[in-house]
Amino acid sequence: MSFLHWNIISLVAVFAAMGGVLLVRKLANNDELKENHAVTDPMMNTVGMLFAILLGFMVASAMTRFEEARNNVQVEAGAVGDVFRLARGLPRPAGLPLMQNCSAYVDEVIDHEWTMMESEKSSDKAWEVYTDIWKGVTEYEPKTQGQSNIHQVLVGSMTTFGEARRSRVAQMQTRMPDVLWLVIFIGALVTLVFSFFFSLNNLKMQLAMTALLTYVLFMNLFLLISFNEPFSGDVRVGPAAFEVNRTVFHKVLGTDMK
Repeated sequence: MSFLHWNIISLVAVFAAMGGVLLVRKLANNDELKENHAVTDPMMNTVGMLFAILLGFMVASAMTRFEEARNNVQVEAGAVGDVFRLARGLPRPAGLPLMQNCSAYVDEVIDHEWTMMESEKSSDKAWEVYTDIWKGVTEYEPKTQGQSNIHQVLVGSMTTFGEARRSRVAQMQTRMPDVLWLVIFIGALVTLVFSFFFSLNNLKMQLAMTALLTYVLFMNLFLLISFNEPFSGDVRVGPAAFEVNRTVFHKVLGTDMK
């Protein structure tokens, strides 16, 4: 979800919360609310503290998963780059097709798969090219000790490449369970409702404080939503590492094809 859309939702929530304060003020006068401060204050502190701990833990967990997704993309792009460079050291009939497939894979990931990941989908063509790269590596038979050494490292790079790709596909489909979202939103609602039962003599000041509390809560929820989906929204992992590869691959292939 974009920051603009979430801001609109947050503003709606802010006005709803302010309406809640006015409704409680209409149902109970200022003096009655103040009489209950001795009870509502410790309860509000307890609820607020528990919700803050829960929300902080969930945001930290989502940020950790986001960083893992970012690092995994770097690993995948690095492995593809290693395969490309190692393939350049093989005889041209075997190495050039591998290099071309690496370039085709990077192009497909950047041009098509990255957009598809917003809908939690992967590219069939990218899987096909990935399979072709593996086929080229496994079918190659080294003729010299040097080629054998390159091939051994090449297999290791392909293993890293495959693991990173599978992890990326899994990460775009891994998100926080719906039941936890329910708990988070119920916690936010209860925290806001508790704030309605405090009373200040200056109603405008209380409305302003309630509005700020609501907005801060919803901004934290936005952080959780954004980091929970690392490949979509305004805060996302981009294909920058693959774009670096594409620039290098096209330049090298353009030179080698001359």
